Amino acid sequence: AAKRNIKSSQLLLGTTSCDPEPSVLRQHGTYECLVASATLWTTDFVESASADVKSCYCGTLGHTAVIQDKVLWNGVCKDWLLNNVTGVAFAAAACGIVVVINLVCKLILVTLAGWERPLS
Repeated sequence: AAKRNIKSSQLLLGTTSCDPEPSVLRQHGTYECLVASATLWTTDFVESASADVKSCYCGTLGHTAVIQDKVLWNGVCKDWLLNNVTGVAFAAAACGIVVVINLVCKLILVTLAGWERPLS
């Protein structure tokens, strides 16, 4: 559900052996984020850029670098970080729900098996 609202951008290395075909990227309408270019950008440049450029820049830096720099996590990369945290939170919640459902099903099945057991 959370990923439905996030526009995807792929980090590209600029090598044909690692990156998908350009025609595939254009077909899906994803922003082409070249890591080599994004590493040269400054925070001032990214502040006035589009959401795709901000996502590219923050994705290139990574979660650790963004969290360690208050200017990034409270400014330029705030939306990117919030989207990623939301996605991880939904995934963790889904895993927790599956565990609870499995425990409830196990309890029901063990109880039913006890009732079905013959008396002699």
